[in-house]
Amino acid sequence: MKISTRKGDKGKTRLGDGKEVFKDDFLVEMLGEIDEFNSRLGEIIALNKWLKKEGILSEIQKKMLIAGAEIAEFKGCKKISAQDLKFLENKIEKLEKKLPELKNFIIPGGSVVSAKLHVARTLCRKIERRIVAIEKKKLAREKRKSAINKNLIPYFNRLSDLIFLLARESESL
Repeated sequence: MKISTRKGDKGKTRLGDGKEVFKDDFLVEMLGEIDEFNSRLGEIIALNKWLKKEGILSEIQKKMLIAGAEIAEFKGCKKISAQDLKFLENKIEKLEKKLPELKNFIIPGGSVVSAKLHVARTLCRKIERRIVAIEKKKLAREKRKSAINKNLIPYFNRLSDLIFLLARESESL
């Protein structure tokens, strides 16, 4: 695959369905945010042996590629599934049992890894909000009951919860 094609030199790109859009299109912006989030996860993995060994974030990185392909509307691509959502919920449940009960708000920081996880969490929440906006726009435009995969919004919602818990846990490592 050739990397430099010069096709984007006029400020346009193609989505998975072949539709050409400007690079500042809402969907392209969101795909960039998913890429940024995924890169942030890679940075965190590189900084923390425990997270690397656990493989949780590496698994999530793979799911970000699936979510991006799905949002870009690549035909025949995998989709975020109910099983993917269950994976997150199981991890959340295990972490909640390990961690002390939360009694007040947490100021992001602590360790370097914890602080970076909090940044990743905020990026994840941003993506979640963008997915909600895409859903609303598509529903208005296409007059349908549902315009996107029903697992996408809950997936990113749970994912930000999981990252919050990982940030709390990483402070004790």
